[in-house]
Amino acid sequence: MMKKKLLTVGLGIGFSLACTFAAFAAGWHQEADGRYWYENEDGTYAKGMKQIDGKTYIFDDYGYMKTGWDYYNWNYYYLDQSGAVTVGWVQVDGKWYYMNGEGVMQKGFITLDGEKYYLDVDTGAMATGYFEFEGYRYQAADDGTIITGKTMDNIKYDRDGRISYYIDGDWDYMPDEDDTMEVVKSGLATKYEEGSYYSNQRFEQDAYENLGAYMTDEEIAEFINEVESINEDIYDRNADRYDYFW
Repeated sequence: MMKKKLLTVGLGIGFSLACTFAAFAAGWHQEADGRYWYENEDGTYAKGMKQIDGKTYIFDDYGYMKTGWDYYNWNYYYLDQSGAVTVGWVQVDGKWYYMNGEGVMQKGFITLDGEKYYLDVDTGAMATGYFEFEGYRYQAADDGTIITGKTMDNIKYDRDGRISYYIDGDWDYMPDEDDTMEVVKSGLATKYEEGSYYSNQRFEQDAYENLGAYMTDEEIAEFINEVESINEDIYDRNADRYDYFW
């Protein structure tokens, strides 16, 4: 247990000396088991959230400094190994999270430096790849930035990043999964037939990245083989065109 200062109230020299040895100076202290606590100037120990030397810390009800995730006053915080509340982007167990200037974990859509991101409304983890929110589908790059304001093949991304698909002469925000898969497959095949890929390997990578949400690896491999066999002469015919990529 954390030691407290003992007050001497006219109790004799022996007890007074014992109190002197038991007392601590204000500041940080470490227990034998490695836990840290902080003594205030008035001799009490810190509890809850406290700013110390420009950094914010959170202490439990016993006064011990916390690290890692902590839920405090209805908000989530992440405390680094030194116990300080983190701000900005932080990676935990392979996932990215964003803490505002006060260290509060953010959720939902955020915009930073002109780029839009989506943080899961339950966990706060940054989304990558395809995801859905309130009836719309979106796509985020590997760095979490949401694709906006583009039209590629039969897929359109509006300024908010909502995806619509061109099917049977109409743009549809949320077609069923089978229709979506067919639109993506059609777009990939068209790009391949037009010679837009600089190699078969690039086409295959694109196929796995874009179809992984709808098809198994075996089904994607079958689709790739079908497209490449139908157009097997395309990249031989255009070999000179793509030499500068290698």
